[in-house]
Amino acid sequence: MPYKGEKFKDEHVDFIRQANVVMDAVQLSQTQAVIDTERQYGLSKSEIAAFEDYDADYALFVVVRASRASGGRHAVAFLSALALGVATQQLHDATFRVGLFDMRDGQLAYANFDPNALAELGNVTKASPKRWQKAIGYLLREFPL
Repeated sequence: MPYKGEKFKDEHVDFIRQANVVMDAVQLSQTQAVIDTERQYGLSKSEIAAFEDYDADYALFVVVRASRASGGRHAVAFLSALALGVATQQLHDATFRVGLFDMRDGQLAYANFDPNALAELGNVTKASPKRWQKAIGYLLREFPL
């Protein structure tokens, strides 16, 4: 069932933040799509309780985050590179990932952070619905359900 409403409810924001923190932890600790079963990656009971009205066994998060440096930052990076002889700033960043949480116990059941999905998508701001579908399909190719 999709999220109800166009704006997040205040009580759901902490859940979303914590889900992202859990996915960050997994992404930093491993590079594979299969979750390390020796570690516990989960949400708290209070965060899960905020979504009891949905009566869902699982929650799927698809996260797309992209940023690009401003013209001023490009200029500073260029001048720094000239002065120091090396690039000193990252000028862009992109994250595209999915995470499946078991809402019965809060555990992360599946995650995929494969950077090749971004290659399937191309330019995030100009991607067609067909490219989005292909990129999401790429991240869900080993989906367990």
